[in-house]
Amino acid sequence: MNVVGVAGLVCAAALVTAAAVPLVRRLALAWGAIDVPGGRGVTVKPTARLGGLAIFRGTALVLSVAGLFGWVPFTRSSFAVAPFVIGALLVIGVGVVDDFHRLRPHVKLVVEIVAALIVVTVAQHIHHRLLTMGLGQRRVVWALYTVQAIACAIAVYRFVNQ
Repeated sequence: MNVVGVAGLVCAAALVTAAAVPLVRRLALAWGAIDVPGGRGVTVKPTARLGGLAIFRGTALVLSVAGLFGWVPFTRSSFAVAPFVIGALLVIGVGVVDDFHRLRPHVKLVVEIVAALIVVTVAQHIHHRLLTMGLGQRRVVWALYTVQAIACAIAVYRFVNQ
């Protein structure tokens, strides 16, 4: 898939996510997942939480449709989907739990690092199988930087979303 195709999928996921926000907002209000002023966030009026569910729904739906139509190859030899889904579910799960019961930052960080490790381990396996040449220590450094980058990206999202 070329850059235009990826950009199209990203735009489609953003639109589906935006469409899911009202439903997720109603669920959050009904379930009491609300950030009140003076609480842990910086909101000035009560704000529904659970935004991660809308993001996951939009992304998963668009990737599923793209896979069904063959726009994204989900074959065993070209792409290992399960570990990426498991990593995403771990991050979404810790986010939902945190939206209801405030978790300590180190608990969230550990789960996010585990999710990143799962994704990087699979990516390394795919990379190794595709190239069939070992990268030795550079591969280990690449993996550590990638885990750090994924965990930092999640942490930045959580910080902005407070």
